[in-house]
Amino acid sequence: KKDLHWYLNKVEEVVIRTLSRFGLSGVRDPRGTGVWVSGRKVAQVGIGCSQWITQHGFAVNVTEECMPYFKEIVPCGINESVGGVACLSELA
Repeated sequence: KKDLHWYLNKVEEVVIRTLSRFGLSGVRDPRGTGVWVSGRKVAQVGIGCSQWITQHGFAVNVTEECMPYFKEIVPCGINESVGGVACLSELA
């Protein structure tokens, strides 16, 4: 199926289903791609495509080790005023 939005949606779905196995309710959010839990972004998703050959990747914030770095930058253009980012260890 040649539909990049469909493909991105399916990659997000993999993360959402994986989070549910850990008792977390991940959702999509109109603020941007990725997966959100309790209004905070916990996973980033990216895809690339050239001549309908795709590459994909995702990153899930698992522990609080990365959180100090997010204080120095605005990850994915998301700051605390719109919910910010979170890690799984603080949500579980």
